[in-house]
Amino acid sequence: MDKNVEMFIARAEAQGFTIDAAQKAEILKGTTFTPDKLTKEQDDAVYFYTDEGYGDIANHPTRKDIREKIAIIDSAFKPADKDYYLYRGHRTGRDTNKGYTSLTSDPSKAADFANYSAGGTVSLLRIPKGTPIIKYGGTEKEILLPRGTNIKRFRIAHYVK
Repeated sequence: MDKNVEMFIARAEAQGFTIDAAQKAEILKGTTFTPDKLTKEQDDAVYFYTDEGYGDIANHPTRKDIREKIAIIDSAFKPADKDYYLYRGHRTGRDTNKGYTSLTSDPSKAADFANYSAGGTVSLLRIPKGTPIIKYGGTEKEILLPRGTNIKRFRIAHYVK
């Protein structure tokens, strides 16, 4: 059992969130996934986004080169094959991004991301089967949601660092 997951559940419950026994069992099992098989073009575009292009995609979506990357990334989304319990570390109070939303199956990665500034938040989300996602993987064990997705509807719990 992952100590980070147990700690997250305990902190979320201490802040008044209710996580039922079935959800807790699934969460404690941990989410594992095999990354999607992307074309080279899709892989390059998603890598661009996850590496340094997130700002360009969020802030300059009408620029021709960025529009092309967005179209390529958008073509890689597939319906989730099952429910996924994932984490998001964020430093703002926004529930909706202009760009894609990055999630991770590793709560410590989400906590690291949230730690870049005081008051960062880690959220636990249940992404239901059928939701469009890209299972990217990598060192951050990353899954992407489409641009403009409001994560509030998926949130089970969160805690402020």
